[in-house]
Amino acid sequence: TLYESLVENFKRLVTLDEDTSNFEEQYDGWNFLFTSIKGNAEEENTVKLLQHIAEDAGFNTEFAYIDDIDFSDEDGIVYNELNYELWFKLIPWEDLALEESDLAMILTNIIKHQKAIIFNPADTLMFQSKGILKILWDLYPNHPLLLETSFEPLVSQKQVEKPIFGREGG
Repeated sequence: TLYESLVENFKRLVTLDEDTSNFEEQYDGWNFLFTSIKGNAEEENTVKLLQHIAEDAGFNTEFAYIDDIDFSDEDGIVYNELNYELWFKLIPWEDLALEESDLAMILTNIIKHQKAIIFNPADTLMFQSKGILKILWDLYPNHPLLLETSFEPLVSQKQVEKPIFGREGG
């Protein structure tokens, strides 16, 4: 039942309601774009699986690489001359912020002007960053649910080094 649960959850993400019985009436014709970067087959396959699930949920879906999409403050997210109300990307926000700052600003305006709903929004970056662990340790030193965290090596302690922005266990 995992697949069926994911299909229902796609509907709930948009309706924000447990009851999805009127989903088709309200969201018929909504366009949902799924995106990854070129050259990472594992991430592309993950995105395409999610696209398939969303299609089974009743969305009109399309897949595109990020380099092939047009973004604008006025039109929102456009691919093949079609506007997309919903966008899922498996591209880290830190990459967009550091390498594509103009795009990050356009996406901010798209969200602000309600041109599209972006799944995995930018505020998730705060929780994806390992830097939050240092901030939490500073705020709550010796908390039983936290491990001591520092930007510098800890003296005489076993430790691991984690990048501030890392993916898949990096």
